[in-house]
Amino acid sequence: MLSITFYSKNSQYMGSIDYTIDFAEWLLERGLYRIEGVRAGETLVLTEEEEGETYNIEVVLLTIAARKKLLTFFRSAIIQESSKPSWKIGLLRSINDFIENEECQYMDYFA
Repeated sequence: MLSITFYSKNSQYMGSIDYTIDFAEWLLERGLYRIEGVRAGETLVLTEEEEGETYNIEVVLLTIAARKKLLTFFRSAIIQESSKPSWKIGLLRSINDFIENEECQYMDYFA
């Protein structure tokens, strides 16, 4: 199982969405990985609360421009998928909701 995880400005976990390889391949076919300016490149330092361990992950910084591009991508996908029965709609809406939430500043890009 794969997931997209969202973090706040101060590296606090905001939530995550689990999905299958099939969904990842569908996103690839739709061109998500080719959106310019939406690439992992920021390093986020996370501290595991229970164990106190610190580790770095590469994340996408959800700048205004990146957020707009992602929202356009996911809204378009929702519209296209809504015309037919699709298991993807729920996932697309959930991802879109996190991206719309301006408290989410970082996205762990398909970990």
